[in-house]
Amino acid sequence: MNFFKKMAKFQDSRISWAILVFVSVVLVVIAHSLFQNYAYMPPCEQCVYIRFAFLCMALGGVIAMINPKNLLFALIGYVFAFWGAVQGIMYSVKLAKIHDAVHGDDPFGVQGCSTEPHYPFGLPLEKWAPECLCLQATAATTALWCLMAWY
Repeated sequence: MNFFKKMAKFQDSRISWAILVFVSVVLVVIAHSLFQNYAYMPPCEQCVYIRFAFLCMALGGVIAMINPKNLLFALIGYVFAFWGAVQGIMYSVKLAKIHDAVHGDDPFGVQGCSTEPHYPFGLPLEKWAPECLCLQATAATTALWCLMAWY
């Protein structure tokens, strides 16, 4: 059996989707428990969106785990997983630009975080899960907090 057949067989198993769900949920729990509660680093808008993207990937994995050999379930799982991954990368790049602007010589020209999150489809996730998906700081205050920790 060559490599591609093994990969095709692996993606039709529940274990591959369970790994995706496990890793995504664990990273959100680490962000919430370690950074937000233990290190007292309140999440900014982009951080909350990154958590949302990971939860979308986990939801896709849960849907695909129902029956990974069924094309409909697998397709829905792939759509959620790839959409979450792309959105997470976009939010991470924006957060990195904000971080560079705050730590750089010219902090102007970069749009920072808003005071209210705007989730896709108008979902009020900040009301449904306020402890995890409600922003409590801006990226600038988080970056300044990190900067003060270095001095």
